[in-house]
Amino acid sequence: MGRSVAGQKIKPHKKIKETPENETTDEFYICSKPQAKPKIKRPKADNSTSVASPTGVHSKNTSRKRTKTELANPDQHFHKKQQLITSNQRTPDVCEGRTLFIRNVSFDADEHRLQEFFSAFGQLEFVKIVKDKVTQHPRGTAFAKFVRKEDADRVLLDSSKMENFTRFTFAGRRLVISLAVPPGDVKKLQEARAGGQTVEPEGAVSGGRNLHLARIGMIRAGTAAAEGLTPQEVAMRESLMRAKQAKLRDPTIFISPLRLCLRNIPTTVDDKTLKKACLRLAGPAARVTECRIMRDLKSGKLNPKSLGYAFVAFDEHKDALKVLQVLNNNSAILGGSRRPIVEFSLENSRALEKKRRRAEKSKVAQDVEQAGPSAAKKSKLLLPRAKKVKGLAKSKPRILPKKLGAKIRHNRPKVIGKKKSKPAGNSRSAKRQAKARRS
Repeated sequence: MGRSVAGQKIKPHKKIKETPENETTDEFYICSKPQAKPKIKRPKADNSTSVASPTGVHSKNTSRKRTKTELANPDQHFHKKQQLITSNQRTPDVCEGRTLFIRNVSFDADEHRLQEFFSAFGQLEFVKIVKDKVTQHPRGTAFAKFVRKEDADRVLLDSSKMENFTRFTFAGRRLVISLAVPPGDVKKLQEARAGGQTVEPEGAVSGGRNLHLARIGMIRAGTAAAEGLTPQEVAMRESLMRAKQAKLRDPTIFISPLRLCLRNIPTTVDDKTLKKACLRLAGPAARVTECRIMRDLKSGKLNPKSLGYAFVAFDEHKDALKVLQVLNNNSAILGGSRRPIVEFSLENSRALEKKRRRAEKSKVAQDVEQAGPSAAKKSKLLLPRAKKVKGLAKSKPRILPKKLGAKIRHNRPKVIGKKKSKPAGNSRSAKRQAKARRS
């Protein structure tokens, strides 16, 4: 029975069966207290040990728990973590020696055409044209990365050969190819060039200019190799080294790995003698592509005198290196008392480009001459001609009138008289009229 309070009857409470919290029955979901949706907390990567689930129940995190030593020394744990991150960082791809830096690229070129051009030399990973960050216009440079390092080395070597200039011409421009430099060494190179030095980055193969060959053949005073040299020869070597250092500051100058420059050789040596000596030193498999002794052509004599220096080019770098090592500072091979100064020749890329263009023009002219006069006429007709406009060549620009004041028009007196009769034409109608008048 219910109780009564102040004359009011209170109904008895119904007994509710106690159920555990968050229990699900067949009829409905029973909860002791309506709860708001809990906020999902994202776990931290280092020290969070549990994650709040959508149902409000915490579950264990899959991340690693901190040890007692890490919790006691958090600074030491942070430094260890930073060391692991830096040790796991990859080295730049440039250090692998498979990425080439290409200059003098046409501004109209696209990456697809450039990739097709370099795919003839080996399998590529990518080709990327460098663009300005602000204007997004090409800067005339690009990067090409090969799959194999051997292909990149072969492209570097072939691009330095004189006979391969047409092979490395893309969109009418001669490509200047060098080995790519790591990002950390770019600033060092810029500072070195600003100071007038010729410094190459560590681990790079001389950036395509073959500057690692500059010291080969150098003999300094006070060394064991300088014993027996006269003061004049020592001074000559020092002056040549200074001149080489000054020339190599120009980025268009590079060292040819196939061509040797021989100085201080006897004046009695001719081209055949020098070529035989070089082939004997290089071996029977070697091939000499050029052997030329420079002579005084200004004298006008039939047999001009030798100037004491020459150029010898080989087909392989190993043959040129072998001849340099044996013939340099060795007077027993060519005879005489002079000790030859042998080093790799310096080449100017601009001069070689002009030479290549002259050779192409002469070849086109020879082809036209061999084809006959009709082909020559056709080639002249195909050339674009400028249209001549009468009066433009003699006329001068009129800036201000010669006489100032009011303009007086029709100041010339009119001539009063008969008009001149035009001569009769030779047409059939004119002849008929003449016959009618006569009759």
